[in-house]
Amino acid sequence: MKKLTLISAIVMINQVSVAQSINKEILLNKPRAEFIRQLETDDKITAQMALNQIHQFNKYEKINETGKEYILTIEDKVFGKVPFRLFIPKGYNPAVKNPMALLLHGAVGESNFQRAYDTRTKIHDIFFDALAKQNYIIIRPFADPSKKFDWAINRFEDFGESGSASKNNETYRTLVEMVNYCKSFLNVHDQKVFSYGHSDGADGTFLLQLGYPTPFAGFVCYNSMLTNIFAKNVYLNNAVNRPLFLVHSDRDDLRPIEQIRVIRKTLTESGSPVSYKEYLGYQHYDKHLDKDIPNSISFLNTTARNAFKKTIRWETGNYMNTTCDWIAIRKFDTKKPGAPFHKPIAMQSYNKKSKKWDTIPYYNNEESSMIKAELKGNTFYVETSRVNEFDIFISPAMVNTDENIKVVLNNKVVFDKKIPYNKAFMVKNFKTNTDRELVWVNYISLKVN
Repeated sequence: MKKLTLISAIVMINQVSVAQSINKEILLNKPRAEFIRQLETDDKITAQMALNQIHQFNKYEKINETGKEYILTIEDKVFGKVPFRLFIPKGYNPAVKNPMALLLHGAVGESNFQRAYDTRTKIHDIFFDALAKQNYIIIRPFADPSKKFDWAINRFEDFGESGSASKNNETYRTLVEMVNYCKSFLNVHDQKVFSYGHSDGADGTFLLQLGYPTPFAGFVCYNSMLTNIFAKNVYLNNAVNRPLFLVHSDRDDLRPIEQIRVIRKTLTESGSPVSYKEYLGYQHYDKHLDKDIPNSISFLNTTARNAFKKTIRWETGNYMNTTCDWIAIRKFDTKKPGAPFHKPIAMQSYNKKSKKWDTIPYYNNEESSMIKAELKGNTFYVETSRVNEFDIFISPAMVNTDENIKVVLNNKVVFDKKIPYNKAFMVKNFKTNTDRELVWVNYISLKVN
């Protein structure tokens, strides 16, 4: 569990107080800790019982002061103490599941961790206010480029005399851990967790969609460039796994709409669920945002996660973003020939100065591996490209665990047997991802010959 520090302050931000403290009992959530301890130590609790109890768990501490933002920090292995603000909506009821939004701010280059403690700071007030009125739990992290905590630029890219060596941006992993940590002591609706942002915040949101979709139901991006600077893992194929709400304006001089139109068209043609709207006559940060926010709120309120969907398409070229819902690529070899179905998406860059298309690629991705999986009845049909090993996670919400589960890998049956429930595996995952809905009872690990 993450170490948590509280900062004492009482001020007004968007008519919402920043509270002095959260009771330590709430942060530790003793009922949950005791529940996990019982699952781990009580042999009388069978695996089936554990599954049912995880689904039904609903014991969270009461929070006396609601309608407030709290300033918290998590201790991260890469970034050290990372501050963020946590808004708990007025009337929060610990017995009721609440929707959650990760709100990523723009203008990342002007940000630092200290801004989280500056209670006069106002960032994206219109988005925060709209979400707060809908009684969303809101996580607001603060980027700090000097510490490489940056969701707009990959500052882990190492440029040397020999060129560039690809390194992963650890920021996204930490953002997901923030979400999971808050879910450990707040009653969050697992199927209603979203990422939301404008400008740089939208860029970070889009990269979360492509790299870390599992905890989220959907993504809202206003005036995004739909990439990250220096990123080499912007795999558009992955957008098919979650819905995207995308808005742009034609007078945006930072992110030309010509580029966004081509990317949106490519996403739609590849089967990605994209809701797209353009506002003509508006600039990068303009009144079109006020006009459209009700539409994005409608998207949030009518969208729920479906992590048990029957098909997954997942592409990766590094060892950070290897898992999507019930598929995880464990080992791969990008030196191998790619399969015919594996077609990385590439496109040219639009030059906003010359108003012409350059030969320079818009995405400078590293070589990747890819997996396609479909579930029909109790049979998984899997195709792989450059994949050496992968896992399939099993849930009774997907298959009949009383019967054999079959895996057809690259047109060959490689697995055909019953899968018993694995209590230890269930509990371990619940401790990590705090997810009461997405509970895997076991997994199948396979090697590709």
